[in-house]
Amino acid sequence: MWDEFDNAKLDDKLWWDHNPSWYGRAPARYLAREVEVDDKELKLTMTKDTSLPEEKFYGQTVYKDYSSGSVKSKKATVYGYFEISAQAMPSAASSAWWFAATSVDIKTGGRYKTEIDVFEIGARSPKHEHAYNMNAHIFETPESKRHWNIGGTWKAPFKFDDAFHIYGLEWGPEHIRWYVDGSLVRSMKNTHWHMPMYMIFDSETMFDWLGVPNDADLPSTFRVKYVRAWKNESTR
Repeated sequence: MWDEFDNAKLDDKLWWDHNPSWYGRAPARYLAREVEVDDKELKLTMTKDTSLPEEKFYGQTVYKDYSSGSVKSKKATVYGYFEISAQAMPSAASSAWWFAATSVDIKTGGRYKTEIDVFEIGARSPKHEHAYNMNAHIFETPESKRHWNIGGTWKAPFKFDDAFHIYGLEWGPEHIRWYVDGSLVRSMKNTHWHMPMYMIFDSETMFDWLGVPNDADLPSTFRVKYVRAWKNESTR
């Protein structure tokens, strides 16, 4: 889970240059061309491209006009302190860092489908420019397939596309905590998130929530300088 992005290209021993289990949030389709490592940064780009063919997946879900980037770790992990240095893309498309998987709970042995969103940011989304959106989802348990989540939003004193900031997640067996520039911005008890998950970076079109990106802002790029991970007594 550690990468300084100082190679000439994405390390294919660590990462997929797309999400092998999801095409993206329509209408934007994940394409490997929107992922690159350049100038010692991971760069994920959202592009408007009306020459893209219309495609239908997942029933009648239509992908057209937009492409975006996603990077997913090839290995899963459970617990730790994770940190990145990142600058959100200057558009209403999302810049996101999250963990997700369908896997086995190390405490109960039950199968769960879960997700932890470290952040989902719409840096130029009207009324969302300062919103640091965090969440933790349960999509499936051994007893139920009812989706529920515990979300939270912190209002930042800055705009997320103005500069790089340090974002952290402390994920332990007792608590989950979110940090921005070393300050704790949210804490919750860890009631269900005890299974290995994959780390994901991506950008999505979220028209119903963050609005439609302004064409003048595209293409726009979500930039990550590094991702680092540690374990200590509270995250083992």
